[in-house]
Amino acid sequence: MKKSRYNVIIPYKTAYILFNTRTQSLILLTKEFLDFFDSVKDVESLPEDYKGALKSIGAIVPDNYDEYIEITKSLESIDNDDTMFHVIINPTLNCNFNCWYCYENHSNKMIMDPQVLHKAQLLLYKKAIEERFKIIKLSFFGGEPLLQYKRVILPLLQYMNELKNSNDFSTIVHITTNGYLLNKERILELKELGVNSFQITLDGNEDKHNQIRFVSNNVGSYATIIRNIELICQSEMYVILRINYTSNNYNSLKDVFHHFGKFDSKYKQYIVISLNQVWQDIGNLSDNEIEWLYESANNAGLTLLNDLTEGGFQYACYADKRNQAVINYNGLVYKCNARDFTHESAEGILNDRGEIEWNERFHKRMSIRFKNPACEQCYMLPLCNGGCRQYAMEHEGQRHCILNFDENKKLRMIKSLIFCHNVSSSNIDVNIIENS
Repeated sequence: MKKSRYNVIIPYKTAYILFNTRTQSLILLTKEFLDFFDSVKDVESLPEDYKGALKSIGAIVPDNYDEYIEITKSLESIDNDDTMFHVIINPTLNCNFNCWYCYENHSNKMIMDPQVLHKAQLLLYKKAIEERFKIIKLSFFGGEPLLQYKRVILPLLQYMNELKNSNDFSTIVHITTNGYLLNKERILELKELGVNSFQITLDGNEDKHNQIRFVSNNVGSYATIIRNIELICQSEMYVILRINYTSNNYNSLKDVFHHFGKFDSKYKQYIVISLNQVWQDIGNLSDNEIEWLYESANNAGLTLLNDLTEGGFQYACYADKRNQAVINYNGLVYKCNARDFTHESAEGILNDRGEIEWNERFHKRMSIRFKNPACEQCYMLPLCNGGCRQYAMEHEGQRHCILNFDENKKLRMIKSLIFCHNVSSSNIDVNIIENS
């Protein structure tokens, strides 16, 4: 037996957490046993009951077990999963807001026309009926997709339901929206058409949010969006409530947590909080301040999504999966929707038969993972997956790290994973191992 290369030690109250990033399991250790374990060169010399506990969480592994190979094989298997096809549709890149940090250019000319809509329908037919994927996941993004509610969203949902009624496949439908254009009638209609979840963003409490997302100088959006979030939950659909935080709105977020913390528990279960620092503001808040945000949301009884890991490699980035595509309003095809939708960054085109014609950029993306030597020895590999393929492409030929080789960020990532309850309770052994 040998010690796992993916063990991490984290101080916790009067003890220490031994966390294994490969198995995402943990155990509590006293300082005495931790010192003892650190000093042991020959794992076989450990008492049998200690070895059993450490082996159960993957902290020690057989001498001939190559953890790195097993991790890379598992991740490649997930990336190449052929049971689900995920298509993200951009009905428009236009938006009814103009948030200062948005990376997209908005124009009322960026609207999906009937020809591209028809191609998208053919794509759904091909994947569900001809290629027989068991699950079709349909997501809407933008821009603000609800600007094209009647012209694009409804026709696609109605078409997919027609296919589903006479064929054997299941669907997952998600809409990323600012939430302002929803209302009770639309929410009920979308539920009837199979929508499962929404992602909606808040930028602080009412005062801070309305400084960023407003209809006019005198009309904010906060109250309307809050009401729509509550209506969605009361309709028993899920909301990923994305909280964009900065050093400017940081103190106001306690008001948001307090509001939803008081929400009827019957409906609060449908809200998942995703905390995300606005990228232009990264570095302006301390680790302690960021941890306070997580603790405040948790203390309000809210469910937290780990914005750094989303549960580890089981939930690797959607854009890294082979059977995923972003169809832009103009028929160009992408993988990542966190970058500009330019002609240069397109990875394919949707043809008249509803087929995606991938280009060399796509093939390069799918072959680039695990070519960064810095990842092989890093204990974070099972959690960060070596960074996304997009990041790897943008740093090709460089020794790179999606966490900038920052040990504090790595530890915060692990703490976030543990304390946001993203580790399955069945994998947690909270007994303290003591050295007798």
